[in-house]
Amino acid sequence: MIVFVVGAPGVGKTTLLEGLLDGFDTFMHPAPKWTLSPPFALVGHYGQTFGGGDTLGYTQGSEAVDYMFNALKPNRDYQYFFLDGDRMSSQAILEQVEKAGIRPYCLLLTATDQALKQRCSQRGSNQNPVWAKGRKTKAHNFAAKFPLSRKLEIDTTALSPDMVRSMLLQFLGYCEACENGPCNCGDE
Repeated sequence: MIVFVVGAPGVGKTTLLEGLLDGFDTFMHPAPKWTLSPPFALVGHYGQTFGGGDTLGYTQGSEAVDYMFNALKPNRDYQYFFLDGDRMSSQAILEQVEKAGIRPYCLLLTATDQALKQRCSQRGSNQNPVWAKGRKTKAHNFAAKFPLSRKLEIDTTALSPDMVRSMLLQFLGYCEACENGPCNCGDE
């Protein structure tokens, strides 16, 4: 399953995806940058101050998707692939994924403008407000390309990272009790 994760700066994309990683079973692939923690594969490197998909260069998205299809997807250890952020949420990347016969999903994270401003301030990020608004608009426009059956929108304003993570895993049909994918135990 391939999931595009989009939203404004400070909305919680990196925080959410870091919460999927197993601290004892995580590998950082150097180039193209992927963070691997079975059954999850996340584009970019996580665990840094400004980590996630933003660690990938703007021109490296296509290379990262090629690596996903040629090296990661055939490996049954990885079942969930997350394409995070602005660098990956382009029409060209979406078409590259769809051309491979994959119907991707989209997770749109939102928050109030006040919450976004507070979070960016807390992490020491002072991005141009016009640029940040443009990223927010781009995320909404990208998510609009997906049918409701393959899209989840979560307002993170009043939710903890664990609550957002649980909502994402439920949407994906992932059972933590069964660890590597769909539920086999009836514990959903």
